[in-house]
Amino acid sequence: RSSKYADTNFVRLHTGDPSIYSTIAKQIEYLKKEGIGYSVVPGVTAAFGAAAALGLEYTIPGVSQTLILTRVEGATPNPEKLENILACKNSSLVFYLSIRLLKKLKETALGMGYAPDTPCFVVEKATWPDEAIYKGTITDIGEKVSHIKGVARIILGKFLNQKEGVESGLYSKK
Repeated sequence: RSSKYADTNFVRLHTGDPSIYSTIAKQIEYLKKEGIGYSVVPGVTAAFGAAAALGLEYTIPGVSQTLILTRVEGATPNPEKLENILACKNSSLVFYLSIRLLKKLKETALGMGYAPDTPCFVVEKATWPDEAIYKGTITDIGEKVSHIKGVARIILGKFLNQKEGVESGLYSKK
């Protein structure tokens, strides 16, 4: 159908990738209702920008072959309980929208048997010019990042040690 915006071009620019914790579904619903054509251009999600900044990979043979992108439940309900997410102890965990809920993450992880020295890194403003990296453990990272109020990724798991548990068979002659 014809739209009153037919001869106008708009850009709705998101930081990161619009498919991860953006409002794209709501925006597309509106555009469709109004008969406005659109295209979505993917970006680099902050989880992958943070990995690049840290020079790490999320999948380490014998350590972690699963990456979970999630958030700690706060004002917006999360249908997946934090305990269920943290039960995947051999997964690489990246938490969005959770920097203000770091204490809850720490207490839950420790309560579920995570070792106090489990690596926990925070990348503030991944891929931005003023990006900052903080490295610690689940027990001490909170004091290092208590000043952060906005955009940050919390990265948690043994994979942060970046040592392969077994030799990768990917390039094996077998």
